[in-house]
Amino acid sequence: MVDINGENVMNAALKRETILIVDDEPQVLAALKDTLEDEFQVLTAENPKTAIEILSGNGHDLSVIVSDQRMPGMSGHEFLRKAQEISDATRLLITGFSDLEAVIAAVNEGKIFGYISKPWDPAALKIVVFKAAEHHHLLQKLHEREERFRQLAENIHDVFWIVSADGEGIYISPAYEEIWGRSLQSLYEDPSSWYDAIHPADRDKARLDLNKDLKKAGVFSEEYRVLRPDGTIRWIHDRAFPVHNQAGKIYRYTGIARDITERKKTEEKIKRLNRVYALLSGINSAIVRIKDRQALFEEACTLAVEKGGFLLAWIGMHEPVTSSVPLLAWSGLIAGYIENNKFSTDEHMPDCCLLTAEALRTGAPVICNDITTDPRVAIWKERALERGFHSVVILPILINDQPAGMMALYASIPEFFDNDEIKLLTELADDISYALQNILQQEKLDYLAYYDPLTGLPNRSLFYDHLSYMLGKAKQNNSRVAVLAFDIKQFRHFNNTFGKQAGDDLLQEIALRLQKLADDPANVARITGDYFAMIITDIKDAADMAHLFEDKILTAMSRPVVINKKDEIHVDVTGGIALFPADGEDADTLYRHAETALKKAKTSAEHYLYYQSEMTSRVGEALFLRNKLRRALDEEQFVLHYQPKVDAGTHKILGLEALIRWQDPDTGLVPPGKFIPILEETGLILDVGHWAMEKALKDMQQWQSSGTEVPRIAVNVSSLQLQKKNFADIVASITERYGGKSCGLDLEMTESLLMQDIDMNISKLVAIKELGVNIAIDDFGTGYSSLSYIAKLPIDALKIDRSFISHMTTQADSMSIVSTIITLAHALHFRVIAEGVETGEQAKLLTLLKCEEMQGFLFCKPLPPEEIFELLRNGKTL
Repeated sequence: MVDINGENVMNAALKRETILIVDDEPQVLAALKDTLEDEFQVLTAENPKTAIEILSGNGHDLSVIVSDQRMPGMSGHEFLRKAQEISDATRLLITGFSDLEAVIAAVNEGKIFGYISKPWDPAALKIVVFKAAEHHHLLQKLHEREERFRQLAENIHDVFWIVSADGEGIYISPAYEEIWGRSLQSLYEDPSSWYDAIHPADRDKARLDLNKDLKKAGVFSEEYRVLRPDGTIRWIHDRAFPVHNQAGKIYRYTGIARDITERKKTEEKIKRLNRVYALLSGINSAIVRIKDRQALFEEACTLAVEKGGFLLAWIGMHEPVTSSVPLLAWSGLIAGYIENNKFSTDEHMPDCCLLTAEALRTGAPVICNDITTDPRVAIWKERALERGFHSVVILPILINDQPAGMMALYASIPEFFDNDEIKLLTELADDISYALQNILQQEKLDYLAYYDPLTGLPNRSLFYDHLSYMLGKAKQNNSRVAVLAFDIKQFRHFNNTFGKQAGDDLLQEIALRLQKLADDPANVARITGDYFAMIITDIKDAADMAHLFEDKILTAMSRPVVINKKDEIHVDVTGGIALFPADGEDADTLYRHAETALKKAKTSAEHYLYYQSEMTSRVGEALFLRNKLRRALDEEQFVLHYQPKVDAGTHKILGLEALIRWQDPDTGLVPPGKFIPILEETGLILDVGHWAMEKALKDMQQWQSSGTEVPRIAVNVSSLQLQKKNFADIVASITERYGGKSCGLDLEMTESLLMQDIDMNISKLVAIKELGVNIAIDDFGTGYSSLSYIAKLPIDALKIDRSFISHMTTQADSMSIVSTIITLAHALHFRVIAEGVETGEQAKLLTLLKCEEMQGFLFCKPLPPEEIFELLRNGKTL
């Protein structure tokens, strides 16, 4: 290049560039050539026509075209416009001053690079031509680079894009059409269609804010999904960055959007397979430690959802008789999906699940990779899609190589289950099948070790284990347990007459009847042959056991048994009874003694005997006592004694409790503990209880007739009385005869009694309260109750049980319980009555705790009617 001082500093790369000079004046043309040919290879033409012929031959080799403006037939700038169509050489005009305005306009329009004024300075001429040549050289380099870029962009599968600084699109590579599935023309016409195609869930993170994301952060990199017009989804990794000019100012933005769908699929597949590996590992670990079928199934389903990532997993076992697969375990979104948690496998039924039927029939995994279109799941389609299920696989569970059940796994996307996944899941199902077969084998061995295979009853070993457990509970609860051993009379003769099969049928029928009688099936066992045993818990006494044997067991056994579908026979049994703890404190001793009693009963022709002979006689006495009590009711031998309830502060009598006593003409006054349980057992308590209410109100009315002020009288209610549906009507009929709502009757009933049928009892108590009868809960704190229900009960008072009162001065726990009951009662607006108060210290503490009423021997023992009347008549303070 020549600098402004005319010194040669020309870039070597520009030497000997070819230029074309066009001028209609030969002298000018020669002068120009002479000036420039030292530096350039110069071609000349005397008119535009000749110049165009030269350009047509080698125009691509020219760097610069220099043309005179004024030429006949065609002006210089018109010629250069035509030359532009043939050659990319840089164009210069030589002009005089008069043409300067037109030349400048041509420069501004971009038609020419520059101009040379006449007359010219040789040095200035060279500078202009050198600059034009340099410009041509740079444009060629730029064109070559753009061409290489275009070829690169158009031959790779990534989308290159360029936008201007203000966001206007400059270039989008053709790969856009392949990835987005839309034309470039549509994008140029509507640039927003780029973002419109992005999945709605990804649009926020994929939207590029040039100012926020690039000017400030300097980089943009995001992955998002594109929805193609054909419905398919492509994953895109889009990266963008700003381009700065030499001044450091951003003048455009460029980026590359790459299709990473296959990578995403691979990542997702690896992720899914890793989840299945984790699931397989978890289930193998569960198989090692879990030996129960149900627990194994539940753990497998839970792991499938939590570790395997499935939306729902269930396991069911096939029932051939009903052609159904009841679900035994499940985890995930099952609510409302499978009605009654059961699939039908009968392909003729409208609710049949064809997938499960196919899995059972083939013993191979059955795959549905698109619930939307698979006709086999048409009846489940709507419910499945609502829960996000799109794929499901049914994996058969085999026992002895035969399909016996299945495990179902539901996935959230279509085409979820491929060969690799199915291979692992089949391995998983095989592991569950293997574990299940081992569990069933062990269960069979365990069953034979503890159960009689003929009747299904526990055998001697399990019976002893269960009896030991029940005896342990009885020791803790201080309760009684009876063991009954019995056999079938003349069973050997029956077997010989009707055959062994008939004998087995008879034993199975006896076992069924015994199971129906038992509260717990484990309480009945077949010991050996025709020997059976039964555990009876929570018995009150030996008479209670005798009543059970006579009224229930003998009655159940006396029903005829049908043999060979035609013959009816009657069965008789003989029993032996041993009682815990009197006859033994361990299972072996207790059963041996029951068996000894059985042998004695068989030799004595008795239906049953107790192990201790005197026990049999005591049972006879109990039965005799029952008969006496029936007669006592008829002969009005029962009487009432009354115990006062006093004010905690003044000790004034506030109420009376009526207590039943039996005046036996043979033995005198009998305490209630000896006859009340028998009254309840025989049902006589119903009549005696009704008599007690009427007798109390009759005594009250008699005392009031003498002008004596009489407080309210409380009568205890038994469980049998409250269970009667018409109990409220009975109370109403009694109170109506003695003053109606002003009769002054209170009823006391225990906490545990009220909780037996709480809703029914509340309705009865409401009806009784409307009669003017007050209600108190007796022995409060000794039973189980719900505070929510206590608050709803229509009661007036709580009576603290005497067991807490007796220990409140020596045991901190009892003191805390008493304090809590009083606080609770006051919070619910109930009166508090402490029963069993026997010392002044107890009374003092109760007063400090703000207990309103007390009752006990400290104040007065229960007194007969005439003595309590004297107390009331004299207005005595206790």
